[in-house]
Amino acid sequence: MTEAQYRRLWLNRQRVGARGLATPHPRSEHGVSVLGRIIQQAAERLRQREAAAAAWARVAPPALVQETWVLGVDGPILRVGVRSAAVAYELRRQREKLVAALVRSMSGVRDVRFDVGRPPVAETD
Repeated sequence: MTEAQYRRLWLNRQRVGARGLATPHPRSEHGVSVLGRIIQQAAERLRQREAAAAAWARVAPPALVQETWVLGVDGPILRVGVRSAAVAYELRRQREKLVAALVRSMSGVRDVRFDVGRPPVAETD
């Protein structure tokens, strides 16, 4: 490596000033900033969760809908929260029928998982 090549390499590796979250990266797709990309991903996850909740409300047994809530979608798995182990047991007994109906109702979902716990509490000011 010559001295000129070394200097050029050294200059290329020097830090350029800090860039804000709202400033698009020069090589980013469609000029989207880091903050913009985070917001887009959050909006997409919210839309996906709302679609999953609507599909679950159509598919789940009416008597058990009040005892469940959609936690989200992790790849091909729909995660559903349930209030008690008894409700989870009943849903697991009907799992094959529920999965078949979910596959028809919502693209991309191939399985359902039931997590026993308490429903999320909405914050109030």
